[in-house]
Amino acid sequence: MAIYPQSYSLSAAAPKHICDFTLSELRNWIKTESQGKEWMGRIYAATTISCERDKFGRDEFRQEGCSPNFFADRWTLACCKHEMLKNDTFGEALNDRTNHPLFIFVLCSKNAVGYQVLATVAKIKFYLPCPKAYAKYVTRSGLGASRLTRGLTLDQQARNPYWIFGDCHAEANRAVGPPDLGHVHRKAESDSGYEKDNESDVRKLVASKFLIWDEARIVCTFFQKQGSINYMGPRRGNGREIKDNTLGDFLFDKP
Repeated sequence: MAIYPQSYSLSAAAPKHICDFTLSELRNWIKTESQGKEWMGRIYAATTISCERDKFGRDEFRQEGCSPNFFADRWTLACCKHEMLKNDTFGEALNDRTNHPLFIFVLCSKNAVGYQVLATVAKIKFYLPCPKAYAKYVTRSGLGASRLTRGLTLDQQARNPYWIFGDCHAEANRAVGPPDLGHVHRKAESDSGYEKDNESDVRKLVASKFLIWDEARIVCTFFQKQGSINYMGPRRGNGREIKDNTLGDFLFDKP
């Protein structure tokens, strides 16, 4: 049986997007990308992203899940967070992103010293309305090697063991279905977690402008539970809407 990696380094997957921004520098980047428009932000915790110490004693962000996916110079959120991706109010915000640019802030799980730090921020460029539309985009854009999870030969899997982190459960012919056995959402024949990824009303987010921190630099002011996010609607759990004037209520520079 093939042996696959347990996780991958975010910075190794997308080296052109590494940054060492402080909170003030992040604010300036968002301001530039928003082109003077009032922006909106949403924050969530990705428990599949960890902040670990590497062999050189530095912090390193690692992903052991399939969303967000950072390969091939694209940031995509197409699996997990199904409730958010299906939410109608969130959909309205996506459709209003031309007037109000939308940024997604992703926290990692707690690191060894108890911080929950900011791992990545992405400016959403567009979205696809369903898995079939996403499969069409992936195949047409040359992203198949980094995203497709179905119909792969053993040779293809061996040459690219990171296919197990792919977020498009489709074949090269765009047929959507269960990912091949070994994927992080289908480690056993009985696993069915991928089924929610393939529901017809799950939107798929795409960003070409995003940041990945080189180490733990910006910390969340509270512990964000998995799934706690505001979907452009009433506050729920610890999730809240982020705007320029409230950014400091959520995040601060690591001491």
